[in-house]
Amino acid sequence: MPYVTKQEIREQAGFQYKERGENIGIGDGVNTIFYTSHKPIVDRNYSDTVTVDDVVVYVNNVSVTVSSIDAAQGKLTLASAPANGAIVTCDYDWSNIEDTILTKYHQEATNQIDSKISVLYTLPL
Repeated sequence: MPYVTKQEIREQAGFQYKERGENIGIGDGVNTIFYTSHKPIVDRNYSDTVTVDDVVVYVNNVSVTVSSIDAAQGKLTLASAPANGAIVTCDYDWSNIEDTILTKYHQEATNQIDSKISVLYTLPL
């Protein structure tokens, strides 16, 4: 049984970093792919998965649709190419602690908690 989300663990430990308004490029009317400066991009809505809902991309300060995300690479694909000269910025969270490592330690901690509680109570409660 998970007791907290990966995001909560990162926030409490001080390893969830917030980038707001990061300039990720200039539109050329053709390119739809942009990269963040920091990676991996991590969950910021407590769902424990990274989706397009975890980033907000703006073209000239107007939010636009992100069609896909490669969190490990910091790669964002927009639904349409920004116009030539348009400024592209992004809001996202990132961490230097990868999900695979965090998941491993989170599972170990969860197992410890479950084993201690099961001595006193039948799980699940």
